Amino acid sequence: MALGSTTIQTAIAAITTKAAGGSTTQGRTNTDLTVSFANGTGAAQALTVLDANLTSNSTNVALSTLTDTLGEAFAATRLKAITLINPSTSNVTTFFCNAAGAPNNVTIEAGGSLVHTIPTANGITVAGTTTIRSNGTATDALRVVLVLA
Repeated sequence: MALGSTTIQTAIAAITTKAAGGSTTQGRTNTDLTVSFANGTGAAQALTVLDANLTSNSTNVALSTLTDTLGEAFAATRLKAITLINPSTSNVTTFFCNAAGAPNNVTIEAGGSLVHTIPTANGITVAGTTTIRSNGTATDALRVVLVLA
């Protein structure tokens, strides 16, 4: 299996205004970040993508029990990116991961998300025994997308 084109993009475009003394001042922010991964294990490289819906029932899930986007088992050793998406319109969930350096004990508000990229060659060390968990309303699920090498 070879990793095809994998790109993570985030963008912020904002305009703020302030009226004072008959004039209006504007502030602008326009920034974007694109992180791309090629197939491999070095810097800016990865081998597979895991896309899972993690039930928010406080159960630890070992990475070894999950499959990649092709439905295959994988033996990744490095986390290169993580995206967390809480699709709930009303419930908060908290994400936990026991890998040193990974996002841990992160609250994701209803409709919120988190994107964390680690495009270095080493990434964050993970193993099959690395666990992830979502605490929240048991009927909800947190979408977790991992880019792994």
